[in-house]
Amino acid sequence: MNELQLIWWTSLILAFASLLVMLILVLRRLMDERTIRRDQHLRNIIQQILFSYMNADWLSGQKDLKNLMNLDKAGHQVLRRLATDLCHLIQGQEREQLTGLLDRTGFRDECLRDLLSSHHERRRTAVSALQLFADEKTKAALLRAMDDKDGRVRLAAASSLKEIDAMPEAKLLVRKLEEKNMLHTRDARTLFRDMARRTPQVLYQLAVANDSSLRLKIVIADAMSESSDFRVLEYLYHFANDANLNLRTTALKSLGTLQHPGAASVVEHALEDAQWQVRAIAAAAAGQIGLENLTPQLARLIDDDNWWVRFRSAEALTELGTRGLQALRERASVVSHVNDNAGGRMAALLLDEHGLLELQAVMGNDKDTLHV
Repeated sequence: MNELQLIWWTSLILAFASLLVMLILVLRRLMDERTIRRDQHLRNIIQQILFSYMNADWLSGQKDLKNLMNLDKAGHQVLRRLATDLCHLIQGQEREQLTGLLDRTGFRDECLRDLLSSHHERRRTAVSALQLFADEKTKAALLRAMDDKDGRVRLAAASSLKEIDAMPEAKLLVRKLEEKNMLHTRDARTLFRDMARRTPQVLYQLAVANDSSLRLKIVIADAMSESSDFRVLEYLYHFANDANLNLRTTALKSLGTLQHPGAASVVEHALEDAQWQVRAIAAAAAGQIGLENLTPQLARLIDDDNWWVRFRSAEALTELGTRGLQALRERASVVSHVNDNAGGRMAALLLDEHGLLELQAVMGNDKDTLHV
């Protein structure tokens, strides 16, 4: 086989391989869409059964019970997800009716059995669905699931324990999640934010613990933005001055969300930070909190070397009322050689976005500043 033939056969093989890969992807897409349609159809049917049971008489309930017991494996998985969604929407008698019907179908016992399944998704949906039941057997099973080999199952178990007011001791919870590197996930952040709303004192204990990891402190700083207890400010002030960049920025974001004027000195200090990420987030926080006294510092940052700092500073000034807008107008009207007048263009851009830019009065005759 000469070189030309080799090239020809290689091209042919690659072409067939490409077609085969494309065919596999198309078939996989068709299968996924079919599964989605099937699950949605099952969900509609099961939802109708559950709703009719909660609004009907005992005889109808017997029919509903039979229908639910005849579900196949796929149907049981859909039922679990639907029941988990519904438990957040219904309370009181309707929830008791729902859990009573599910318990009579063997739903709870099947979930408990599936905690031993080799399929991690089946274990995860099982522990999520068990939040409907608050008996001691279920609590014990969920606590054992905190040792599951899959991190997502552990996190789902923690969420279910939270819903039935049976959360384990905070340090134990953190250790179980850190073992599987789950603290960085969105579900973990959601869990800790709910803790900040319900039991912020738990976060205080973790925040001051000497053995708290950097990742945990970042999660705590993020969660504190959801707390209505302003004692969190003390911890956020401390985090905002930490040596770690991610912890400083997370704390400043939370301070901006809480909008407490007591954060003024911390935000002012952060506006001078050596890292542009901190300066940008501090500028945004100043606007969110409404710190008009920081207008001069924000006006200076419009000429910062970093685009995001310039943008966040100008954006913050638009939120500070008359004084901030006046600072923007003054900067937009002056042509500067700093960063090729990037600050002037940024000021003009923000004024224009808010419909406050008067081109002739603000720009004068400088053509360069018109390119915003």
